[in-house]
Amino acid sequence: MDQTAIGFPEFRQETLRALEPMLAAARSFVQLWQAMIKAPVSGQLPYLAKHIAQSVANSMESVLLLVSDGCGIDALRIARTMFEAAVVLHYLDSHPELVQDFVEYRWVIGKRHHDYRLTLPPDKVPPLAPEKVAKMESNYQRVKHRFMDKRGRVRKSWCKANLREMAKEVKAESMYGGLYPFGSSMTHTDILAVVAGAGGSGDVEPVPSKANVTFALQKAIMSFAMTLMAFDEIAGLGRGDELERAFSDFKDANGPIE
Repeated sequence: MDQTAIGFPEFRQETLRALEPMLAAARSFVQLWQAMIKAPVSGQLPYLAKHIAQSVANSMESVLLLVSDGCGIDALRIARTMFEAAVVLHYLDSHPELVQDFVEYRWVIGKRHHDYRLTLPPDKVPPLAPEKVAKMESNYQRVKHRFMDKRGRVRKSWCKANLREMAKEVKAESMYGGLYPFGSSMTHTDILAVVAGAGGSGDVEPVPSKANVTFALQKAIMSFAMTLMAFDEIAGLGRGDELERAFSDFKDANGPIE
């Protein structure tokens, strides 16, 4: 493969110049994260928070690559997941009694996946090792009562609260309204996703495009900042002042934040 055919170098240079103040803010948070990740943590929630934060940090790097190459719609899809992670992390900080539910919901997910596999032709899907199935079934039976709804069915989420309710509790409802429904449209490719990707001609623009690049970067940085603030609080790293200064610089570079 011709490596020079990947990406859009000319567009990237233009984008980097136009977005430099915001990109500088993003780099500040990335640098803070690189320092924070080195700190030892102990305890179930701090350890979990560290891994969630690393996942969001990885997504931040992906967004930077996508916006630089004019892929704003795809960057928004990732920014939406970053926001979800940030809200969940803040919610777990407020409800440490739910950490075990968050972790052990994995057995519900595993049970559903295994039940689906059993509906497929056996010659197409190799069976799982018996000991793996036994472990999954045993753990599912152990935890399923914690996830029952009022009708005695296992919930589709680890938490009784939905994301909007979580966002409201952690004071992120305005960002939820500004990002999540729009990001969901991008993820599920409904008509809003098609319209959002259309230029002046009414046709969906091929990448590279300036459509939604700034918006995606803005929301990704805000979600990354939220995540780092939650991790700092949960792990007791003492980086609050540095994170607040970085966020203040971001607001100065960005102008009014919706």
